[in-house]
Amino acid sequence: MLEEHLGYVADRIRLERFRAAIAQTINAGDRIADLGCGSGILGLLCLRTGAGRVYGIDSTTMIEVM
Repeated sequence: MLEEHLGYVADRIRLERFRAAIAQTINAGDRIADLGCGSGILGLLCLRTGAGRVYGIDSTTMIEVM
């Protein structure tokens, strides 16, 4: 499972597209629920964009890695 998520994090094009979409959607102070958060990378991008709080929720073993 960890290898799979490391692949997601290493994909710069994918992350840049998510970052751009998040930047267009998130407002300063927003509270975000990241359902199926996996490694939590998208939640971290939300925080960098200005979200006030991110709740990462996952049911896989990846949550234990975080």
